[in-house]
Amino acid sequence: MIIAVVSGKGGVGKTTLVANLGATLSMLGKKILLMDLNISTPNLGLYLGFLSQERSIQKALEEETELKDCVNIYKPNLHLIVADFYNENCDLNFLRESLETLPTYDFIFLDGAAGIGKEVKETINACDKVLLIVNPTMFSIVSGAKIMKLVRKEGKSVEIIVNKWGIGPNHITLKKIRELLDAPIIGVVPFDKKIVESCERNEIFAIKHPNSSIAKEFRKITSHLTGLPLKREGVLKRIFSRLRFWQ
Repeated sequence: MIIAVVSGKGGVGKTTLVANLGATLSMLGKKILLMDLNISTPNLGLYLGFLSQERSIQKALEEETELKDCVNIYKPNLHLIVADFYNENCDLNFLRESLETLPTYDFIFLDGAAGIGKEVKETINACDKVLLIVNPTMFSIVSGAKIMKLVRKEGKSVEIIVNKWGIGPNHITLKKIRELLDAPIIGVVPFDKKIVESCERNEIFAIKHPNSSIAKEFRKITSHLTGLPLKREGVLKRIFSRLRFWQ
């Protein structure tokens, strides 16, 4: 399944969600590819510690190389395609056709740009499903509503993840978010300032802190995406899973 992860405005934590969702799914034995399609301001490679630009999405879409040759192996079940920091001239018109040339993955996450520009439209065109990421603020919800209009115009299925829940005392309620965006909410990820520290250390928070409320919420979201029941894991099993991931 190809999932476009988008937001109406920047700063909602979209890339953090992509990395954590992908890692959590990979821990379940799913083969995952994360692709940075925020061509203007790419961050996914930085988040995961990939600074090399030799094999980027731009080189593939400009036909300098094949897309499959741009895949970086982060972990055995977690792969990554980065975007070049210095090349904003990238045509995504043939993105879907390029994705079809890749090896088989259980999930491909397209980390899209913020807003409703051409990059975002092509990202949505290439996917099977859209995840809209919003914060519980009116600015974020109103921006998200513009994305919803675009998604529905393209006839794509869309679900919502609310990120940074609890960031302030007066934020919008989940009921109001559902009413304004008219789509199901599949996850509510709590705010934790420690996640910023994890980003700076190129750590995936949900894997580094498996007992946190954030990690538990990511496991709930992955259960929804896979259709598999949420399993209760013992402490030892979770520790061994983390060790296997970081090896």
